[in-house]
Amino acid sequence: MIVMLAFYKFWKLTPFRKIINYFIAFILLNILFIPFSINISNSIRTIFFFSSYLMVFCISIFFTINFKEDKTIRKIIKNALYLLLFIVALKAITQFFFEFDYMLKNINELSIPADKLNDYKLRLMDKRVFSFFLYSNIFGGFLNLLIPLVFGVIIIRSKNKKNKVETIISILIIITSVIAMLLTRSIGVILSISLTIIIIFFLIKKGLNIKTIKYAYISIFTMLLLILVLLFTRRNDLTDVLSYTNPVIMRYYNWVAGLNIFFTYPLTGIGLGNFGDIYPRFMIKGHTQYVHNTYIQILLESGIMPFIFLGLSSWEFIKAAYRSINKVNPLYDFSLYLFAAIFTFILHNTVDFSFYTYSTGITFSVLAGILLGINHEKHIYH
Repeated sequence: MIVMLAFYKFWKLTPFRKIINYFIAFILLNILFIPFSINISNSIRTIFFFSSYLMVFCISIFFTINFKEDKTIRKIIKNALYLLLFIVALKAITQFFFEFDYMLKNINELSIPADKLNDYKLRLMDKRVFSFFLYSNIFGGFLNLLIPLVFGVIIIRSKNKKNKVETIISILIIITSVIAMLLTRSIGVILSISLTIIIIFFLIKKGLNIKTIKYAYISIFTMLLLILVLLFTRRNDLTDVLSYTNPVIMRYYNWVAGLNIFFTYPLTGIGLGNFGDIYPRFMIKGHTQYVHNTYIQILLESGIMPFIFLGLSSWEFIKAAYRSINKVNPLYDFSLYLFAAIFTFILHNTVDFSFYTYSTGITFSVLAGILLGINHEKHIYH
């Protein structure tokens, strides 16, 4: 009850009411359509997940507005970010060089279910790192949310020319994280962050000096080169058009099946979280629990009306987020890198399902709230 009263007070005062209202409408319609769900327990669990994203988003806005000027809090958050990114990246690198080989040699002692043993062997042999996550692409999506922030801290620190030791540590963490990202060998992860860099560069190009523009072009060229290297390392998958391990063909099958499901259940959907249950009926080839496109998956699971409200909420958020990176904002630099992280996440969800994974969904909600909170004063909640 206390939580609900606090949320009501926040909702009444916040300038982001449209974002919240449209998202609440999305949640309420999905609750209303629960009787039409093909697996009610899955739907209830996913509705709870999505509702918690909204609550975390609101808490993040409120926390940011009230504590953004507190240097101690900012330092704690920054150090926690450094530590988290370093731990997950280091875990991924040790996986690649040591753990995969060890696990392959001792796979019979790992208590893996017999029906999943072959799939697990293939994943180990492929040596695509996933750190503490279930999948390489989700781990890469998590890195995409954090790397731009640490990179932003490095740029801001370099302008201030303070604490060279911290700057060196930041650079080492970035290098470790980028290596971990490359070891995921996820084409979607690399493409999404590369597109973000290019788009944001052209958005802010007019305000940059010649030296910065030169470095930006070098960075873009480097990213394109890394994409070519990545494509080369996965050439066997990409050139076999009949193989389900081909990421392009696999996604094509999933998207076509997903759209067929939507056109079969356009009004009420099949219930949030239920694509994996119904997919065998519409399957073209292979088996999966996700469409590998968050937007198509939400569309087919929730139906057209809830999806429209989610789209309206997203549009209001994007407008507010873009306004938050205006140069009147004293925290403009950090806002820009936050926007880059969020935009990368949005792009990555066109080819993956990071929003459906709780760790990445919650991280996105926190960062989205911070981005909007940075640009507003706390007196609006008094």
